[in-house]
Amino acid sequence: MPVKMKREILGFVVLLVLALALAGCGKTFNLATDVSPVGAGQIIVEQVSSKAAYNKGDTVKLTAVANPGYGFSHWTDDVTGKSNPATLVMEGEKKVTAHFKAFTYEFAACWGGGGTGDGSFAHPYGVALDKDGNIYVSDHLNHRIQKFDSSGNFLLKWGSLGNGDGQFKSPQGIAVDKDGSLYVADSFNHRIQKFDSSGNFILKWGSSGWDDGQLQYPRGIALDSNGNVYVADGIQHKVQKFDSDGKFIAKWGSEGTGNGQFNKVVGIAIDKHDNVYVVDEFNRRIQKFTAAGTYLTQWGSEGTGNGQFSQPCYILADADGCIYVTDIGDNGHRIQKFTSAGHYITKWGSWGYDDGQLREPRGLAIDASGSIYVADTLNQRIQKFKLVR
Repeated sequence: MPVKMKREILGFVVLLVLALALAGCGKTFNLATDVSPVGAGQIIVEQVSSKAAYNKGDTVKLTAVANPGYGFSHWTDDVTGKSNPATLVMEGEKKVTAHFKAFTYEFAACWGGGGTGDGSFAHPYGVALDKDGNIYVSDHLNHRIQKFDSSGNFLLKWGSLGNGDGQFKSPQGIAVDKDGSLYVADSFNHRIQKFDSSGNFILKWGSSGWDDGQLQYPRGIALDSNGNVYVADGIQHKVQKFDSDGKFIAKWGSEGTGNGQFNKVVGIAIDKHDNVYVVDEFNRRIQKFTAAGTYLTQWGSEGTGNGQFSQPCYILADADGCIYVTDIGDNGHRIQKFTSAGHYITKWGSWGYDDGQLREPRGLAIDASGSIYVADTLNQRIQKFKLVR
């Protein structure tokens, strides 16, 4: 082969190698991220510069951030282990999954028992806590309110059967405002009563009827950040909104199965953003609204699976936005916890008489440590469940 031709071939080979090398240097790789379970958290990806793809050798920092109700567990796929944050060197197409574990609850304490004496109950329904950790319970068939300290020691009681000021006929939902005043859904008297923390009567509003401000067996009650009072107006299939003095502000809802319609409203809760969560009992679902009553979303259906309900009853929103729902149906007797978007997080409870078991759980409250207090209605007691992270 002539020398000139050899030189030309060699030059061509060199150029080809350089071209291939340059092409390799310009190739980028993608990073796919995922979380498990859905809605449990997110992955924050940090890199040298903001870009959608990565060059070979780029180092990426990955931080798993849990949503309320969850804690980080571990990584899988192209990153493994429990270190958080973690780093990954991009040497090809990569995928990373962050796994989270739901916080759980375990039995901590209980008190009560059937009867009419101090600290005994005849179907406890509503539960509420004040800023000092004192616990108020609506004693449904004893037609009274009982107050306990944070350890369950009896402090005081008030109320008796009747329709006078400070009397009750089957009280149900209760709520405490920032000043320590207690609002009671006096269900069979079709009214709301307001008391100070010592049980002294302050005011009342409502009467039996179908007009604005009138009530038909009010059940759940909740307060927003402005002190407005929201009432689950039982068989009228609607929510009514009042100011703290009982002045009617607004209402929404009607009987039916559509968005914003109800088949018997029971529990009601309000989160820190003043979103309103309503238990739509016999439609077996939770509906979420703005403070003005604009429909946002819903979740739930009839059944015993995670996120399903046998007969949902009362509801609680915690400071992180997690939602707790009691289920009193024959196949329920449990508490389920959800994100504010309705994603199932965890559950606890089963039918029975033992510690941690429940028979028709109703009212819920939460303390500063995250412990949950439950009105275990047919077991005639209050149970406390400790948060386990």
